[in-house]
Amino acid sequence: RDGVWVNVAPVPDSIVVNVGDCLMRWSNDELVSTPHRVVSDPTVTADVLPERFSIAFFCNPNKSTMVECLPSCSSDTNPPRYDPIKAFEYLCGRLSDTISR
Repeated sequence: RDGVWVNVAPVPDSIVVNVGDCLMRWSNDELVSTPHRVVSDPTVTADVLPERFSIAFFCNPNKSTMVECLPSCSSDTNPPRYDPIKAFEYLCGRLSDTISR
């Protein structure tokens, strides 16, 4: 989050799953959403680059689902960081944030 991109070598036969902001909220920041991108490896100078695929797949809870801290993610010393919000309201707010930038 400091504005510096980190080159990460692909791991053969693997996938990467990025935690979204909603899951971060549900987990009370136990799982962290990070800015991310997929680019070709800048250190590869071959004429043919190794295959690398990026497939964006988003899933969201039903719009009436309450997004609130999961019981296992808070305690007396780690109270919920976010107020409960319906999934639809949360998603609309996040999408609105991207449009207003």
